[in-house]
Amino acid sequence: MRLKNKIKVGNNEIMESDRIIVSTGTICELLGVSRTTVKNWADEGCPRYEKGWWDLKEVFKWRGLTSAKEIKNKKDEEDLTLKERKLYYEMKYKEKQAENIQIKNEIEKGEYLSRNEVKEETELLYDVLKNSLYKLKDKITDDLSDVIGKDKSKNVDKLIEIEIMDNLSQMKTTQKKMLKEIK
Repeated sequence: MRLKNKIKVGNNEIMESDRIIVSTGTICELLGVSRTTVKNWADEGCPRYEKGWWDLKEVFKWRGLTSAKEIKNKKDEEDLTLKERKLYYEMKYKEKQAENIQIKNEIEKGEYLSRNEVKEETELLYDVLKNSLYKLKDKITDDLSDVIGKDKSKNVDKLIEIEIMDNLSQMKTTQKKMLKEIK
């Protein structure tokens, strides 16, 4: 089977973007039917991904076991039979499994940073920004002292420093909140 961006979930399941592709054996097991029944469904128009492989959501829709809409509230869930609910939540479970495997694969490929890497990088950027802002403040007040005098430039220096400290404080608070969320 040729799938782009495929993620193997188990021996008989594959995730492709937002689709769960399962083998005929898995369809038979999930729905409690024989291979002959599944072949008959294919003959009757049941959507097949390719020979021996099925898009789980499309098969469920074709069989009328789930609708195109999601279960959004208790009323939607109550409208389904127990069998439909079971199949719906099994499908959701498989989707979550596939998402978890996709994230693990992305972590292995280095597409995510660890919490410590994020912390170190943000602290480094914070320090660089802080030093740059203070150098800029000093340059501005030095240039202003020739124009407005030393006393007034000291007042400007204090105002700029207060602004820098306030903004850096806000930035540090945001950084701490962000790192707590990463845990």
